[in-house]
Amino acid sequence: MTRAGFAAILGRPNVGKSTFLNQVVGSKVSITSPSPNTTRAQVRGILTNDDVQVIFVDTPGSTGPRRRSVAASTTPRARRPTGWTSYSP
Repeated sequence: MTRAGFAAILGRPNVGKSTFLNQVVGSKVSITSPSPNTTRAQVRGILTNDDVQVIFVDTPGSTGPRRRSVAASTTPRARRPTGWTSYSP
């Protein structure tokens, strides 16, 4: 029975995801560099053995969500009370 599947390589920038992909596949399919953010788009590498085929997806480094609170994203003037409390017709 032959099996196939995808495996995504995720992680922070500049931790060796592309180097890992090159080692697992056995050839240089992804560029490597000491500087961060070298991989700009997804790179796919295929590993084929006797009855298994794995498609590795090398992704650009993820830095996590950058959320700002509502108070930090509004100006001080916008946070001042306007005098309106509610509207009832």
